[in-house]
Amino acid sequence: MLKRLLIIINGFLLLLLILGFLTPYISANYGSYFPLISLLFPFILLANIAFIFCWLLIKPSYALGPFLIILLGYKHIPKHLHLTNAAEKTECSKLSIVSQNLQAAKYFKKNKRTLDKHKSEEFGAWIKTLGPIDIFCFQEQRYHANQLLKEHLSSLNIHSVDTIGTGIYSSYPFVDKGFVSLGGNTKYAAWADIKIKQDTLRVYSVHLSSNMISSKAKTVLDEHDLRKSGTWSNINSIIQRYGKYSLQRKSQWDKLEKHINTTKHKVIIAGDFNDVPQSYLYKKLSSKFKDSFKVGEAGIGTTYKEIPGLRIDYFFSNESVHLLNHKVLNQSFSDHYPIKLEFCLNN
Repeated sequence: MLKRLLIIINGFLLLLLILGFLTPYISANYGSYFPLISLLFPFILLANIAFIFCWLLIKPSYALGPFLIILLGYKHIPKHLHLTNAAEKTECSKLSIVSQNLQAAKYFKKNKRTLDKHKSEEFGAWIKTLGPIDIFCFQEQRYHANQLLKEHLSSLNIHSVDTIGTGIYSSYPFVDKGFVSLGGNTKYAAWADIKIKQDTLRVYSVHLSSNMISSKAKTVLDEHDLRKSGTWSNINSIIQRYGKYSLQRKSQWDKLEKHINTTKHKVIIAGDFNDVPQSYLYKKLSSKFKDSFKVGEAGIGTTYKEIPGLRIDYFFSNESVHLLNHKVLNQSFSDHYPIKLEFCLNN
């Protein structure tokens, strides 16, 4: 009886894993469940790996099924986990860029109009620990966050306004700058052409549409009673919303890509994309731009603190930017960890 139950569970998980391998190729137009499977993919993969060890103890021959299916989809794993830095060695003048979603400076608020002085000083001290950073990109940086950043980054060239949640801060001069109207619930991306010695780098600070599911997900986790119709109603709402905003992010990216295609400069796209490496959107981006995670430290690169293994913040670049090192920084001022990229242009 136990063996039969395990076979049924593992069979279901293998079906989800196969669908997970397909999700980068399937738009949410074909169903809201596909984006959700892409979100859960790392956990589905881990569950199937656990079953391999389980079968090795109970019935070794049964381990062959999940092992072969995982092997067939091995090319998806490096998007979630890697062991070595894939950067090619080169001699160049190293530059650095840091990006973070500041969660509207929620951590720093004293009241509706002012910052907590001591927490603001914490942020300033942390900035100093980073050493020289050439460019910062921030998202969700409305009123309080703008106060915070102007206080601690006032020596830099600033491209930001209080009514738009994305901004760029550079130690090098801007030769051009603006905002791209993307629609969705995040509205705009900031961009700037930055003069770096004899070269020009275009940087985008991007925040694609949020999924708007946090409150319902919290309700489901708090109540966790599957016998209640309200719980299933919330679960269905979460699935539908995730699919809806996945489509919205695709539409936003299509608009942003058109803007990117107008420049001949080297390009770095930084920010909170609210989509995972197994998503349809990630497939579109990574087919044209490089994901800096591949030159990062060994590991899974979690960027959203609330869910282990969730990577939704990225640096993408075109081929003419030489990527050196990607790192997730351990900082607790937001629900997103900052990410740092070291790169060079003279390659």
